[in-house]
Amino acid sequence: MKNNIKVNLLICLGFFLLLIIIINNRPDFNEQTIRNDVYVENSKEIKVKHSGSWDLTGSPILIDGNAGWASANSTYDWCNGSGTQAHPYIIENVTINGQGASSCIEIRNSNVYFIIRNCTLMYSRDNDGDAGIRLDNVDNGRIENNYLYDNGEDGIYLAGDSDNNIIFNNTIDWNDHYGIFIAGGDLNQIIDNDITRNLYGVNLEFVGSSPVDNIIENNTIDDSDFYGIRIRTQGWRTIIRNNTITNTGYYGIYLWGNADDVEILNNTISSSGQYGVAVTYDSDGVIIRGNTLDNNVVAGVYFYSYSRATVSYNNFSNNDYSILSENSYGSNIFSNNLGDAGIGLKGSEPRFFDHTIALSNMVNGKSVYYYYQINGLSEANFMDPGQILLARCNNSVISNQNISSSSVGIGIYYCNYNKILNNTIENQLIGLELFKSNHSIIKNNTISGSGQGIHVNDCTNNTLVNNTAILNSKGIYVEYTQRHLITENIANNNTQEGIMLYYCDNVNNVTFNTALYNDVGISLYGSDLNIVANNSANHNTRGIIVQSGSEFNLIANNTINNNTQIGIDLKEYSNNNTITRNILLGNNRGFYLLASFSFWVLMDNNITYNLLTQNNYGLYLDEYVENNNIVNNTFKDNFNHGIYISQATCSGNFFYNNSFIGNAVNARSVGTNYWNNSEIGNYWDDYTGYDANGDGIGETPYTNNGVNDELPICYRADTNPPIITENNINDGDFFGFAAPVFNLDITEFSLNQTWYRLWNGTVLTANETFSYNQGVDTPMKQTVWDQVGNGTVTISFYANDSNGNWNFLNITVYKDIIIPVITITEPTFGATFGDTAPNFQISITETNNDTSWYTIDGGSTNYTFTGLTGTINQTAWNNAPEGAITLWFYANDSAGNIGANSQIINKILPTPNAPGSFTISTDADNPDDDGIFRINWTISAGADNYSIYWWTNNITVITLPSANLIIDGLTNFSMLIPKMHDGTYYFAVVAHNASGSTISKNLIIVVNIRVGYGSDDDDDDDDDDDDNNLIMILIFTITIGSAITGSMIYYIERRKKKSRLVPVTKKKLMEKKEIHDTIIEKKISSIMPAKPSKEILPNLIDKKIILEIFNKEDSLEKIAQILNELGITFVSESFLEKVDSFDWEEIDKKEFLNEMLSYSPKEREEIIEDMFNKSNLKKNKK
Repeated sequence: MKNNIKVNLLICLGFFLLLIIIINNRPDFNEQTIRNDVYVENSKEIKVKHSGSWDLTGSPILIDGNAGWASANSTYDWCNGSGTQAHPYIIENVTINGQGASSCIEIRNSNVYFIIRNCTLMYSRDNDGDAGIRLDNVDNGRIENNYLYDNGEDGIYLAGDSDNNIIFNNTIDWNDHYGIFIAGGDLNQIIDNDITRNLYGVNLEFVGSSPVDNIIENNTIDDSDFYGIRIRTQGWRTIIRNNTITNTGYYGIYLWGNADDVEILNNTISSSGQYGVAVTYDSDGVIIRGNTLDNNVVAGVYFYSYSRATVSYNNFSNNDYSILSENSYGSNIFSNNLGDAGIGLKGSEPRFFDHTIALSNMVNGKSVYYYYQINGLSEANFMDPGQILLARCNNSVISNQNISSSSVGIGIYYCNYNKILNNTIENQLIGLELFKSNHSIIKNNTISGSGQGIHVNDCTNNTLVNNTAILNSKGIYVEYTQRHLITENIANNNTQEGIMLYYCDNVNNVTFNTALYNDVGISLYGSDLNIVANNSANHNTRGIIVQSGSEFNLIANNTINNNTQIGIDLKEYSNNNTITRNILLGNNRGFYLLASFSFWVLMDNNITYNLLTQNNYGLYLDEYVENNNIVNNTFKDNFNHGIYISQATCSGNFFYNNSFIGNAVNARSVGTNYWNNSEIGNYWDDYTGYDANGDGIGETPYTNNGVNDELPICYRADTNPPIITENNINDGDFFGFAAPVFNLDITEFSLNQTWYRLWNGTVLTANETFSYNQGVDTPMKQTVWDQVGNGTVTISFYANDSNGNWNFLNITVYKDIIIPVITITEPTFGATFGDTAPNFQISITETNNDTSWYTIDGGSTNYTFTGLTGTINQTAWNNAPEGAITLWFYANDSAGNIGANSQIINKILPTPNAPGSFTISTDADNPDDDGIFRINWTISAGADNYSIYWWTNNITVITLPSANLIIDGLTNFSMLIPKMHDGTYYFAVVAHNASGSTISKNLIIVVNIRVGYGSDDDDDDDDDDDDNNLIMILIFTITIGSAITGSMIYYIERRKKKSRLVPVTKKKLMEKKEIHDTIIEKKISSIMPAKPSKEILPNLIDKKIILEIFNKEDSLEKIAQILNELGITFVSESFLEKVDSFDWEEIDKKEFLNEMLSYSPKEREEIIEDMFNKSNLKKNKK
């Protein structure tokens, strides 16, 4: 027995030890159970740690299939494990910036066990389905302690029937769409995550399959743009519990489309833009229990479109409605603390008001009384209610109740023949609401502080009498109703309308109501065939407004005073209304008519028998107001205008039989409007016309500020004479032979006859009648004018009216029919003048002389002058041709008579003198053997300067290019010609004077140069002469880039041992390749005092610098150091001395030296030696 006990003990001990080993080796992966017992061990102690062990930025992780896990495990350090439940694969401590290329981590087609933890994942691609972590057809995964942010689509996305996954303790924020998206998977758990600032928080959705048996628990979801949690299209048996959801744009929790058997338990939902929990579109079997719903804008819980739920043990606060059901029925609502908002019921059919709503629902600590299909209710059925809701209940009385802050104080739906009496209701969305309820009486109720005091919607034949609706948004709001009597109510101090009919028609009577201090006293919006009469609409912003196509209404006998903007406002295609016998006093605008667009024309209204007084504007027409009748109204003492028409689009309106009295401006009109009918116009207190025939109509139109009333009402007889004004003729005017032209304005509405006559102190003409045309020039009859002679004439104009009143106007003028007489003293007949214009002297016989002028070209140009003497215009004289010229003088008098006289004179210009004769000579031999010679000439009397030309044949006409211009503008009388080639040359010297006249002299020079002269064959090196006497002047040119300037340049061209001076342009020079010596510019300077050649030489050439005077030996040593770019030449002192020995002017020396610099030193020495010898030879011959 004992052995058996020992054996049993050993067995038990071994089993116990084995159990301990199994428990200790169980991985975290299994620290969970499914469905109702979901729990994660020590979940609150696990903190997300930001990884950094592996930075895989730009290298997202993709694992496809179980084999993909094995491959990753064997390849990468960031993956380890074996994929079993005890040893799952683990990816941890990874940071991935997806760089918009793909998901950061994507797992496909896997059912091994794995964990992704402690990773930071961001900036995944923004395609649908991409995410920080994407699981596609993946089971048995655990995603924990990760940080997922700024991903292009979702934080975590489960697709393709991914089941049995846990998403735990992650931080998921700032993702562009969903924080977590589960598309069709089952048995997934979303636990303890922090999900903030995403477009959507958590979304479970049917994508290929229904997501079933998922759990969303203990999450914090904040600041989602649309909703916190959404179950869309099925999502059956989802449990949503213990979540905190705040600050969503629309919904906290949103069930959409057959989301059945969902449990919403113990959540805290606050600050949703619309609804805390919304159950919509056939979502059935929903349980909403134990939740806290606070500060959700529209409703804490909302049912819509055939959805049903059990709502119990919830706490509501600060919602517009705690629970709102619309087009849904069959919900069970009990034991809720509704706080300060009650239950709202809306629906288009009676069944949508059929719910089970228990008395255990408390609003403000009072029970909600809800009755469905119970008739004959009385005050005893409502014991201190927090809210009263009746559906399909008839013949009941609700009276003497005090109800506050329950969304809808009393709601009556599909009920008939009820009475709501003597109740006090305050601080509601809707104080008292009737929907689809008829033949009821609402009387003696006081509703205040509510959105809508009384709201009657889609009802008929109700009576609203003696109710007080104050301090609401809308006082009494009636829409889509017929045959209502709204009478003797007080609707004051409401922020919008006191009384409003919205799309109501078929004779609703709004009578004897008081609407004070509202934005709008009484409003008709899209409402037809109503009567608004005998109401007081005072001290509002607008008294009565008829707008948006309200037609065939009668607005009558209302008192509409002291409204800050408008008394009666008629707007937007509200046509065919009659507005009559109203008093409008002290408003900014009594009537205001406006249609904002051309397709909303306001037309065919009748505004009659109204009194508009002491308004700023009596009647104001703004835009597109057409064909309305404004008749029999009184516009009195209005401070700005009686009637003001602001736009030309207001046209075709009729205004007649109205009275305008004491207004600042009676009327102002634009557009085409009619201010009288065929019989009568309007009474205008500023009309100045008269009733001449006693018919009560003025004889002249009333025209003022665009108004033209052809038949103004008038009772004043005419006792005033016509008033005559002349526009053309003034006292003291002069007239000649032609009769004057007059232009009269006669003010007289019953003008009868007009005439005039003339008197010159001797002759009085007979009365001459004429047809008066206002403002039209009318010539006086010439035969009448001819009867009076030269001198003073009085013109008398007369007019009378039909009542015998007459008047006249006298104007005294001067008749001058004597023509001015001109006598010409100078110039005398036939006088001759040259370049200078002649003087003139005339006399004029005329007492009323006005203007004098002359012409010398037959009147093409006239020159006015004052006085009797002057000089003919010099420019005109210069332009006149030579020969006989007729000089005309004119004078006119004040009457326009013109006198004239003429004189014939002659214009003969002197002949200009040509330069005087001169002689020309040369020192050239015949023939000349060196090509260098001088041309001399004598002075030409009257010449200013000289030019020299040459060519190779005889010059007959000296013009370029037939001749070559050597130089012009010379003022001296000699020119040195440089070395010329063999040939015969024809030279001409031309003398010029200032008048452009010339005279020329010619000569012929033959050049035949001796053979060998100037060649380089001479063996004698002149450079070896007398070193002590040789002084070299080094002149160089720095050629940087292209520094060649000037109008003409020269170079030395050597060919076959002969040299010639060749003129070239700068362009040609730059193209030349055979430039052997220096380049110089030809620059002729002004004549200066004579200087030795040594002083002249350094200043001859621009851009050249005298460096130094060297002897021959030093010079050669220095020159060797100078760059190749320098152009160099040498001038000996003996050369300069020989030049100075010639009897030349300094300018000749300059010119000669300038030319010689273009030769080589040897050539220069040959030339100067030859010239020197010839000069001595000539001296010896003399």
